[in-house]
Amino acid sequence: MADESGDSGRNAALIVAVGVIGVVVILAVAVVGAAIAGSLVLAPDGDPAVPTVSITVEATENGITVSHDGGDAIRSDRLHVVVDGDRRTVWADAAEGDDEVTEGDQITVDGVAYGAAVRVEWRFEEERIPVAETTVQRA
Repeated sequence: MADESGDSGRNAALIVAVGVIGVVVILAVAVVGAAIAGSLVLAPDGDPAVPTVSITVEATENGITVSHDGGDAIRSDRLHVVVDGDRRTVWADAAEGDDEVTEGDQITVDGVAYGAAVRVEWRFEEERIPVAETTVQRA
């Protein structure tokens, strides 16, 4: 009988140890899940990553046409057209209320001369990431 009581004590200790390990694992999963959910919910505007996009700039008779040729949809207030270092327009202003820029969308910017350096930037808070850069060439 001494052996049976010793086995019961070990079994009880094993059950307690397994229970403690289970609680630790559940807490760890809960903490990681909360961290992931918090980062998704609390991310400003849900748009922390630089978009992958194909933007082209082509000369027109009076300026340039800027086109979204494929890739991610982008909020139109985040795309800025910069000509020779000066911000010329924001896509949202040129597109007159279109909130999102998707494949096939385009805007025109008048008064851009041949030889001008054009950069289309994605802006988020203080970040300014070029998504297209070119020098305007004759069509």
